[in-house]
Amino acid sequence: MTFKRILVGIDRSTLETKIFEQAINLAQTNSAELKLVHCLNQLSGPDMPLIPGSTGINWYPTTGIGLQPVGTGNLDPVSPDAWRQTIENAEVWLQDYAQQAIAQGIPTAHTCQVGDPGSELCQLARDWSADLIIIGRRGYRGLTEALLGSVSNHIVHHAPCSVLIVQDT
Repeated sequence: MTFKRILVGIDRSTLETKIFEQAINLAQTNSAELKLVHCLNQLSGPDMPLIPGSTGINWYPTTGIGLQPVGTGNLDPVSPDAWRQTIENAEVWLQDYAQQAIAQGIPTAHTCQVGDPGSELCQLARDWSADLIIIGRRGYRGLTEALLGSVSNHIVHHAPCSVLIVQDT
């Protein structure tokens, strides 16, 4: 099977480097182009942990409402400027990855989407006619999986193309 358009769902987790390396390897092997995607959602991001001491389970500000770490007891409004800054930070971070791929001769674009990561990635795969989606899986179980859902599970069941899941080890 040959892949020509590879959509890469990437977040700021312990898997980001592994996901990116897999994408680079497959793009080089298949002479494919990449589209790097980061979804801004209440349940992803680098800024504010949902569970104190946790990593990779975080909140981004949402339109009009910012969520503080569990235990602070308040929900403070986030200004439109804070939201724009969050998007700009994600764009800069994605641009760095895109430049690394381009430096290796791989045509690469990037985009920052706002919404549910599973739904957004599946829709973008349809719109862009992706042959493959590469995503990570953290392996949450039990209550954490019930609360957060599973982006990888949603994509496996709704993607319009093949899916490669990079497992956290």
